This record gives sequence, C-alpha cells and structure tokens, in this order.
Amino acid sequence: MSDWLWEGIDVSWCQTQVDWKKVAASGIRFAMIRVGFCYNDGSLKEDKMLRAHVQGAKAAGLDVGFYLYSYALTPQAARTAARQVAQLVAPYKPTFPIALDLEDPSLERLGRDTLTQTAAAFCQEMEQAGFYAMIYANKDWLIRLLDARALASYDIWLAQWASQPSWNGSFGLWQYAGSQGRVDGVSGPCDRDRCRRDYPSIIRAAGLNGW
Repeated sequence: MSDWLWEGIDVSWCQTQVDWKKVAASGIRFAMIRVGFCYNDGSLKEDKMLRAHVQGAKAAGLDVGFYLYSYALTPQAARTAARQVAQLVAPYKPTFPIALDLEDPSLERLGRDTLTQTAAAFCQEMEQAGFYAMIYANKDWLIRLLDARALASYDIWLAQWASQPSWNGSFGLWQYAGSQGRVDGVSGPCDRDRCRRDYPSIIRAAGLNGW
C-alpha cells in the first residue's frame, strides 16, 4: 500500500539471535521491543532480552519503540505498570511510541468497560510522564472488547495477519505477519510490522520520549 512509510519488526525474549546490522540492511527501519510484562497488580517483569535488543537496534541505526504485555486487572494496576515502564525506557529516548499489548485471553472476562478503562489508564499515565502512548490489539479485541471511540485519542497498533488490513478504524502501526514472518538477520520467526506515520518526527517535534 502506498501509505506505508516503513517496514519494521517487533522482538522479545523469543528472538535470542539477532544480527541487527543485517536486519537494517534488509530494509527494516524500526523495531518495537518488548519491555516485559506486568502482573495482575501492575508490577513489572523485565524482558530478559530488552537491553540487548535496544543496544543492537540503536547501534544499527533503527528507530526504537517499546511495548508491554499486560496482565493488569484494573486501571490502577495499568497506571502502576506505566510508571515503571516510563522509568525503564526513559534512558533510551525512544523515537517510536510506547504500546500496551492487550491480547491475553485471561483478561477477556474483565469485560469491555474495564478493559477500555485499563487501556486508557496506561496511556494517560504514559502521557503524563511525557511519552507517546499507543494500544496494541487485534481486530477482534478492537471490535468486541475495547470501545474504540472512547480510546480515539490514542494511536492503535493493529494486529491482523493478512495481506491487507480490514479494520475500519484509525491506526498507525500494523502487525501484518507473525509466526510465519521472516527477516534477514533474525534466527527463526519474527513479527513484521508497517508504519504509516512518521513517529520520529512527530515525537521529536512534540518534545516527547525525552526529546
């Protein structure tokens, strides 16, 4: 599609062998890196590959953003997690957003209102800390479990493994390939992403993420 600016990947502890120079040479422009996950109460468990991935990606000249896999059960737990995430990523001055990853089936029982409030709480806390926040979710969650209108002020990172996205809402990032994704320089499968917004320019111009 003509409105996609750049290709990217997202990585976590699953990708232990990454040659970031090869990744950059293959045309990848940005990386969304897993900070870790938060427990039900919002306490943070850091991803064991976080620091290595950030160091390698930035050394190869890639733009970097982060995401948190969430098990938070309440808005307050999400705020607790956001404060820890902000402290952890601040030294890296990310040029892409900080995303809350909502997809774990165990959270579906919370219902649409609570999940929407939890997502908003994380984003609000990240914004108060001076970061560009966004929400990662698949199409089913965006339709069935989140109130997209209530979250309209936040960017969406759409997870839909398809040749074209079919969600009608607004979104800035698209994860279009998952378990079958491949990138030169990454051993094994790797999630593939596309970006339609110039986040580095937006973030720097707004003085966010430490810029």
